[in-house]
Amino acid sequence: MKPGDRIEVIGFPELRGYSPVLTEALFHQLGRSTPVTPVRTDANGIFAGNLDSTLVSLEGVLLSKRIFGRKTIMEFRDGQRVFEAFVQEQVASIAPGSQVRVTGVCRTEPTPY
Repeated sequence: MKPGDRIEVIGFPELRGYSPVLTEALFHQLGRSTPVTPVRTDANGIFAGNLDSTLVSLEGVLLSKRIFGRKTIMEFRDGQRVFEAFVQEQVASIAPGSQVRVTGVCRTEPTPY
């Protein structure tokens, strides 16, 4: 699948956090459409909780990064807020202290880890 693909999905809904999640989901592609434009926001917009499951874009200063299996977990600061980004691959070339724009699907957790 690629951004902009139109799909049909069926599965079992579970309530997790702010938005339902489909488990044991099956899908098939219906066609192509215009890719979704990310919502530009900041960390305060993310922590407000109304952007869960939305494609967002925001900036932050990279504080740290760690490898978790095949993923890289990157911790950012935007003002007084700290947030994490989960990247599906290992990212070695970005140094802590770098100003980075992150674009991805927002997943808001109602309580801290």
